[in-house]
Amino acid sequence: MRQLKKWMIVSLTAMLLVAVSFVNTVHTVFAETANTITLAVVGDAERKVILCPKEVAVQPDETALDVLKREFPNGIVTEQSSFGEYLTGVDGLLSGGENPNSYWSFEVNGAAANVGADAYKVRSGDTVAFRYVTDWNVGLGNKTLEESIAELGGCEEQSPDQPGQSGPTDGNSEQPGQSGPTDGNSEQPGQSGPTDGNSEQPGQSGPTDGNSEQPGQTDPTDGESGQPGKTDEDSAPVLMESVNKTIDNAVQFMLSRELQSDWEVIGVLQSAAAVSDKAKATYLKSLEDRVNTSARLNNMALARTILAINALGADPTDFAGQNLVSKLYNDETVGSINSYIYALLALDSKDYEIPSDAKWTRDSLISEILKEQHADGGWSFSSETGDPDMTGMVLTALAPYKSRAEVKPAIDNAVSLLKTLQTSNGGYESDGVENANSAAQVVTGLAAVGVDPAGSEFTKDGHTLIQNLQSFQLSDGSFKWLSTDSESSSLASEQALYALVQYKFYREGKGSIFHWTGNPVSVDNGSAEETASEDSESSNEVVTVVTESPAASAEAPSTENNTDTEEIVTVSSSKETTTTPASAASASKKQKLPDTAMFGTETIVMTAAGAVLMTAGAILWRRKKAA
Repeated sequence: MRQLKKWMIVSLTAMLLVAVSFVNTVHTVFAETANTITLAVVGDAERKVILCPKEVAVQPDETALDVLKREFPNGIVTEQSSFGEYLTGVDGLLSGGENPNSYWSFEVNGAAANVGADAYKVRSGDTVAFRYVTDWNVGLGNKTLEESIAELGGCEEQSPDQPGQSGPTDGNSEQPGQSGPTDGNSEQPGQSGPTDGNSEQPGQSGPTDGNSEQPGQTDPTDGESGQPGKTDEDSAPVLMESVNKTIDNAVQFMLSRELQSDWEVIGVLQSAAAVSDKAKATYLKSLEDRVNTSARLNNMALARTILAINALGADPTDFAGQNLVSKLYNDETVGSINSYIYALLALDSKDYEIPSDAKWTRDSLISEILKEQHADGGWSFSSETGDPDMTGMVLTALAPYKSRAEVKPAIDNAVSLLKTLQTSNGGYESDGVENANSAAQVVTGLAAVGVDPAGSEFTKDGHTLIQNLQSFQLSDGSFKWLSTDSESSSLASEQALYALVQYKFYREGKGSIFHWTGNPVSVDNGSAEETASEDSESSNEVVTVVTESPAASAEAPSTENNTDTEEIVTVSSSKETTTTPASAASASKKQKLPDTAMFGTETIVMTAAGAVLMTAGAILWRRKKAA
């Protein structure tokens, strides 16, 4: 009898363990399968509602684009860019084509997502919507998903076709103009206006942005949604999709041949594009050659060289055996509005300490800049009235000091002048000609001081300043100087790129693209030289460098402060991909399915082990008893 009781206890214990394990497993499975989202796809007036809001099961770590591809297995078209995978077509409806400004919007829970569909990890309960937008200049306004569906006839009148059964082919998806927001190509055949003829005039190739590093100082919203030029929560992501595409096209153009100037180096590297170590090391070697061979490396050329060295992660205070920073703040040749701007930007590029007995200090440079302001609120190289190029450049340099009592009114007056100078096309003229260079300088300066170039203040007749600058981009990704040009301009291309990158920094609250932090890296110049001499046919990396002459870029100021993004260059034989802190942070965040089991895994394992030991003990005891 006693033996029977013991066996009953052992049996009940085993049964209890099995039951607990079963309940725990079933509970976990239910928890996993209970994760669902609502997915909807809304087309144009012809296609109407492609997928009515539908509950879809999702897996851990799935992105919105993963779910869409699974729902339309043969109907999704995307393009790869340096910013990720970009949606261009759903179930036969492609962006571009007959509607060159069209694109697919991506929304989560009624608001435009802050990241792309390829990066957003869906959460149980999300409502994910993809809506086709015919013209990104107009966007969706305040129209909700439900309103869009109702406007297109509602779901009851939808065609019974199943999603994914009429998916488009990929054949045309890579053709120009079919990849969402237009990149601004308005090139007309047979137009051959001047290219860089006037680009050497003072102020037409200056760098851009200023320093708006303090959180909250770059709030880009206007408060009104859905109107052209407004960058509220609804239209801002729409605009940034287009800006990112424009930047990506420009970067790809520059990396397809060779890095040709200091400004290109800054713009490309700060865009977070992948640039080979070979290209970086080679350009750094060209800067060393410039320092060693130039008999008159001073003034603006010196300041520009300091900026480029910082962009590549080297140390201008100890470069080619010289302290270029001390050389700059003791430079006797600094004495014009351009040179004041360049010097201030370079000295602020890494917050260099300046001795009190230096020829130039920050205060003295600021004082000289303010003395040059005209009665109308602007600055210029030689005239008595302000021009947009120089005024934008000054804003870039003064941005870190905009809270100073003597600087704030000067900035306010300059912004007021720029409002009045803006053309009906949303752009700016220099010498009576609307051009990309002037627009780029104003974009950079406004973004530097925390004023939105795509906001209502800088929208004329439905055209924002950002859209105007984008309109100068050609189909190959480069930019032309005049709207009537058919050929690209190297100066317009470099300025437009860093201006748009600066605008992106402003939108993301990252401060200035002309400010670097962190310790410089040591560079083996010998290895750089050796790298440059390697057979370029063994790799498609960019290795050729054209060193610009002082005349070609002496007037392009560049530098500023970006405390949040830093380019640290390690010269090695392998390719390096630059990762911004934001992307690194997002990459480290992995969404995991909550542990909803009745008991933790650890508890189950320990209990099972105990049951095994009990069973083994009972068997041994029985055998001993039988013996």
